[in-house]
Amino acid sequence: MQTVSYFGGIVSPIHEVATASEGDKLFNLPTGTVKRDCNIGRKFKHYEVRKSGKIWLISISALEREYKLKRSEKV
Repeated sequence: MQTVSYFGGIVSPIHEVATASEGDKLFNLPTGTVKRDCNIGRKFKHYEVRKSGKIWLISISALEREYKLKRSEKV
């Protein structure tokens, strides 16, 4: 399995997560889409997301799974 880095080529565990706003930008989604989906709680498994204060953290693999089509449609 090839790891894709969205953050300047560096691949480490800390780079395998993104904030909700980063997810919106990475996958060309309307602002607030990932945050809304995290708050609703139906798209992601409990071990793929975590809220740190007011910030949602989501695994890149979960973002790719859920928003892959949207990303390729906009390219």
